[in-house]
Order: sequence, then structure tokens, then C-alpha cells
Amino acid sequence: MPDTVPQLALVLITGLGTVVWLVNLLLMAQCVRHIPLLSDLHPPPLGSWPRVSVVIPACNEAHTVEAALASHVATDYPNIELLPVNDRSTDGTGAIIDRLAAKDPRIRPVHITELPEGWLGKVHALHTGARRASGDWLLFADADTHVRPDALTRIIAWCEAEKVDLFSPIFRLRGGSGALVDLATSTFARLMFIASQPWRVSDPRAKQAFGAGAFILVRRRAFERTEGFSWLRMEVADDMALALLLKGSGARLRVVNARDHIELALYTTPDEVRRSTEKSGYAILGHYSLAKTLSMAALLPALELAPFAGFVPVDVPWLPALGAVGIALMLACLAWSMRWFGRPMWTAFAYPIGMLWMSWLNVRSGLIGAHHQGIRWRDTFYPAETLRAGIRVHWP
Repeated sequence: MPDTVPQLALVLITGLGTVVWLVNLLLMAQCVRHIPLLSDLHPPPLGSWPRVSVVIPACNEAHTVEAALASHVATDYPNIELLPVNDRSTDGTGAIIDRLAAKDPRIRPVHITELPEGWLGKVHALHTGARRASGDWLLFADADTHVRPDALTRIIAWCEAEKVDLFSPIFRLRGGSGALVDLATSTFARLMFIASQPWRVSDPRAKQAFGAGAFILVRRRAFERTEGFSWLRMEVADDMALALLLKGSGARLRVVNARDHIELALYTTPDEVRRSTEKSGYAILGHYSLAKTLSMAALLPALELAPFAGFVPVDVPWLPALGAVGIALMLACLAWSMRWFGRPMWTAFAYPIGMLWMSWLNVRSGLIGAHHQGIRWRDTFYPAETLRAGIRVHWP
């Protein structure tokens, strides 16, 4: 038994880390058990297909919007309209959208030239697109989301059969340029999984709601029973807030793993990882508080990397064995997670590096946000005081 305070501390830290990964492994089992693969679902075709309006906000997305729209245009779904929303873009986004609309009458461009006070740009773009939509279902998708031709037909048929009001998938996250981007993508997927607990979304008694901004399908009738986007006009985590709003109104939410049908590149370069985290760390992780941002940035790696404390040389003979058990549980859980997400397996073994890097980026985000007392998002500055008043999602 440990007979000094440092020895006892190392035993407790290593033991805690081992328990954390045992719990994570059990949660992963819950996720696989309760969230089906879209490719395994075979709902019967509908006699009459409801109209689907696809709202795609795009702010300076000239490098991605054409390919994303092309994937939606290629759908085999028979009753669809596409509403790409050009949100004050200064590049060629608007021209690309107009050119594609001239070739396909299903594309109805929406152009925004000014951002009203008291709105985040993306939320206002979603709000504007939804007001122009005519569909029975509203699909909110990002301008870099790619969808397989049969995905929407399969999803709508399943949602109608299951009487679902909000559908948001687990999708495949493509890597970008270099190992660091792949590592950051896998780390983000893993942390989102823990924070949102998507396996509990379908339980009406649970508070958990899940929405992934790249693809959120909402029944219009259920959406119109809520306050709509005006309720979350200053919420950075607008996707999770939308799901929370719908669940609070009594809507039925479902999550499905659609890794073989829907994909996007979360990050493409290390610089894009850095710029994205400048917003999300201070805003979502820290809720515009430097102290909370720094605390969370330290706590997450401390908990998940705790089993490595078992290899600090102290006179406790069985401590390395305890640490090895914790690391084995870690690798088993991460390997299972990466396979389930459709991510490269090597990122499971390099996960500690990704965790430390993301934690540093969150620290950096907190320092920058606190210095400027706000965040810059898509070339628009939003004061922290205003954003803090608009928080709707309180996690992690």
C-alpha cells in the first residue's frame, strides 16, 4: 500500500483514469446498442413523398458550395427544393449559386446583404431560409456537407414510419491535409460523443438533445410549434439549441449513424482547426468565461490521460499494472469509437497527442476571447456580453 502522499495521489489519479475509461467503454456499448446504422434500415417506400426544403447557409463558401449543392441535386428524392442562402459573401459564393440555379429550377437562391442587430450570421441565414421554404420537412445543411443520392429517400421514409420530428445523424468526418487535421477531427468527434450522449436522445424523460449543424432534418409542423430561430438568435451552438428547443416542445428526436451516406470535412488545414477553435473554445466550452475555459481545457486531458500516471516511478509495485489496465481500456474504447465513426484507426493510438493539442487550442481561445471580450466569426465581431445573454445550451 502507498505510504506517502505523492504515492497515494498517483494511485488515486491512476485509479480514477481507469474508472473513467471503463465507464467510457460501457457508454460506447450503449451508443452502438441504441443508435442504428442508416445502411441497416430498410423502411417501406411511401405512397406520397412529402416536400423537403433544403436550407444551406453559405458565407464565403466558394470553395465548397458547388460540390455540396451538386450532391443534393443528385438525390433520388422526388419532391425537393434547394434554398442556398448567400449570407453577405464577398467571394464568388453568390455567383456560383446563381449559376447553378439557372440550370436547375429546384434551386431557389436567397441573398442576404445585411445582418440585423441581435442576430448571429448563420442563425439569421437559417431563419431567412426557413421563412422562404415551402416544404413539409426542413433540412438544414452546411455548405460543405455531401449526401449520397439515396440518403434522403431512406431517411424520410424511416422518419415517417417512426413518426420522428427531428432527425440528426452521426456522419462521416473526412480528413484534411495532414495528420494533425485527421487527429483533430477524431478528437472532436470523440468529445462531442461524450458531451452530447446521443444514445439518450430518443428517451423523452432524458434532457439530452442532439443536433449536428451539418444535417438537421425537422418536421415543419413540429418546428412551427416552437419559437423558432428567434429563440436562439445569439446562440453559437445553434444546432444543439435547435434540438433542445424541439425536444422541449414534445417533439420526437432520433439519431442514426449515417457514416456511409453523409459526410463533410470538419477541418481541412491545421490553420482552419486553429481558427475554428478560437470561436468554439471560449464560446461553447467556456461560455465566455476565461476561468471556465481554462478549467475545462485542463480537466478533460487530466481525466482522460490519468492512466499514464501509473508509470511515474514510485515504490508501488502494482501501480504500472493498474495504469496498463487503464490504457488498455482507453485503446479499446477509442478503437471501437473510431471504427463506429468511420475514422482512421491510427488516430485512436495517437489520441493523447490530439487531446493535448486541442486543449492548448482551447486555452488559446479563452485568452483571445477574454482579451477581446468577444469572438470574431465569419468576419463579424460579437461582444461576449451580448452572446452570454443568448446562451441556450448549457454544456458540457
